[in-house]
Amino acid sequence: MYYSDKIFTKSRISILTPRLIVFYNGNEEIPDVVKQHLSDSFINKGGRSDLEVTAHIYNINAGHNQELTGKCRKLYEYCSFIDRIKKTINQKDTENINQLLNQVIDECISDDILADILTEERNRVMTTILAQFDAEKYIEYEREYSYSEGLEHGRQDAITNSIRHMLDSGKTPSEIADFCGYDINEVL
Repeated sequence: MYYSDKIFTKSRISILTPRLIVFYNGNEEIPDVVKQHLSDSFINKGGRSDLEVTAHIYNINAGHNQELTGKCRKLYEYCSFIDRIKKTINQKDTENINQLLNQVIDECISDDILADILTEERNRVMTTILAQFDAEKYIEYEREYSYSEGLEHGRQDAITNSIRHMLDSGKTPSEIADFCGYDINEVL
């Protein structure tokens, strides 16, 4: 057992074996339990590391890990709350998200789902969920933007490689510009 008065001792202190547990309630479909290793993210896959961490990710979306959520009432209520939010927001116009979120909170309080927390911390809960909702929209926007940037970058690389190839095969810049319909400055 760990005792605070032994914090500066020279001998080894025994500690409980740590486990990294992550509860997942995202929108992507994943199995009930997934293990992820920190080393899977290392740039140098063959390198030796002094640290390895394994995250045990439990999918707590509706219909997953019911034995786990059945053992902890608050976890079950949290899962129910998030499921109701997802169903309500995904099926309706997100222009009225504040109203929809208030409606879900009212229903959950009425059904005794996180009633104590939602009653006392309503504004904080709403702020957190709205920030997450906006973050997800931002991430989706960034994905789309990055994808279009990648396409444009790839197009530019293809043009540059084609021009180089034609120049290497003896074509003049003006012949390339005429043939490809490029501005002469693109070829130069």
